[in-house]
Parts: sequence; C-alpha cells; structure tokens
Amino acid sequence: MNYTGNDIGVQLRESMKYKRKGTIISIFKNMFSSINNYSSLSIIFDYIGTTFSVDDLWFMDKIYPKLYKIAKRTLYWNDFIGMEKYLLEKYSLYGAYGGETILTSFEGRISLGDVEVKGRVYLTKYRIIAHGKSGPTTGAAMMWAGAMSSSSGGGGSGSGIAIAYGVAKSIQKKIQKTMATKFDNVKPCYGYQYPYADAYRIQLTTKAVKYHVDLEIEKKYKVKNKTLKIKVVPKENIRENLSILKDRIDMVPVSLISSSIQFCPECGEKIIGTGQSFCTKCGLDLKNLPE
Repeated sequence: MNYTGNDIGVQLRESMKYKRKGTIISIFKNMFSSINNYSSLSIIFDYIGTTFSVDDLWFMDKIYPKLYKIAKRTLYWNDFIGMEKYLLEKYSLYGAYGGETILTSFEGRISLGDVEVKGRVYLTKYRIIAHGKSGPTTGAAMMWAGAMSSSSGGGGSGSGIAIAYGVAKSIQKKIQKTMATKFDNVKPCYGYQYPYADAYRIQLTTKAVKYHVDLEIEKKYKVKNKTLKIKVVPKENIRENLSILKDRIDMVPVSLISSSIQFCPECGEKIIGTGQSFCTKCGLDLKNLPE
C-alpha cells in the first residue's frame, strides 16, 4: 500500500503504536523506491526521525536492520552518511543540555561482549554511537559453530546467538536509562550506544582501543555495577582516529614487555609486580610477547 502526504506520518505513528513491523518497513521501502518524488532527502529523514522517536529501542531492534539495508542500497554514499549524521544531530544528541556534538566518525566496528556492530562509529562528548550491521564477533561465531557441530540437536549456535542478542538489547536499555538520568531528560538514540565515562583497564594497540566501563543497573530494588568490555576498531585513518579516541577516553598506552607494564594486553587484568611471568586470569605469557 502506498501512502502520500500527511497520511504517511499518521500511518507511521499508528504502526509504531501497535508495533506493526511489516507496515513500517513497507512504508519506508516505498519512500526510498520513489525518492525522486521528494523535494529534499531531509523530508524522508524526518519521517524516520519522528518514527524512531516513538520507541527507539523497539525501532532499533525490529525496524533498523532492514531500514539500514534499504537506505544503504538506495542512497549515494555521502547521502547515506549524511542521513545518519542528520538523525543523530537533530533527534539524538544532548546538544541543548550538555553541548554534545560529534567529535569524529569513521568506518569500523565496535564490540560489546559477543556482539559487534560493523559500519560507522561516531564519537561524541559523552558516548560512542555505532551504525551498521549487528552480529556475533568472529570468536563467538566460531565458538557457536563448534557448539552446533558437536550438538546432535544442532541448537548450540542458535541458542548462543539468542542469549548474546538478549544481553546486548538489555544493555542498550540500561545505557539509555543512564543517559536519561545524567541529563534529567531522555532522548531517543538512533544507533547503538556505548558509554566510556570513567573507563578503566584501557588498552591502545596499533589497531584497536579496548576498555572496561561499569554500568549501574537496578535489579530487585538493588543497584549493582555491571562491567562492560568494549573494543573499537577503526578501519580508516586508523592512527588519527585511535589518537582521537585515546585523548577522549583519557587513554594510557600499555607497554607490552617493559617492567612498567600494569595490565595484561590480552584481557586487561592488573599485573602485580614486575617479575610476573604470566597473567593469572587468562594465562598469557608476559615474558615472550612480540615487540
């Protein structure tokens, strides 16, 4: 079914209210297939913005993966990147509350636990927001594939993926709540977001930035800290973007083999004493690391 004029906004809001996934995707697909009928791309972008603002977490889970593919296939590259930037700056960033702006962006990937996003990474004053295809990390995919092949029922891989995605969605909700508390105001987020305030066990390598950060979660009327392990890998202007990330997250490079080593370069465990020959957590040989 095709919608025109003001009917589009009405249909999208109503479909979001009743969680009509198929209808929403169909409307956006029709928009992009008839893109020349719009006087400005910002008209389509604003329809996306007002739609995901209704329930951004549900939108990111159910609508975004398909919309991302449609937009990327249809738009010129600069317009596609422009869409992400437009939606972030107009609908998601806390500019009026805390001066949040995009400090840099680059093609790359970011992982949290067993789930990673491959696409474009945006660094802001308060967080990292990623756009792209979400899926299992290479290590997790190999592990689940092995579990599936060794399982007579063949359910090892599917159950692993389901658990990992469930955890990832739960963490996104908690991050959103934390941001709302920080600014006494909640704004929808177009993208997958990752905090970096008060990061620790920070590692800078020639290819990536790894860090841990604690997220306060409330469960059964008790507040607990959940440790998030995050890894950011730029794929363009690598040295420049790693340097920007380093400066923003207040990163201290880890010496791999000198006596000044403080944390294990593999898992981030604190090294006690200069004579320690292996990591007590992951078993990494600290005396024979590559230079």
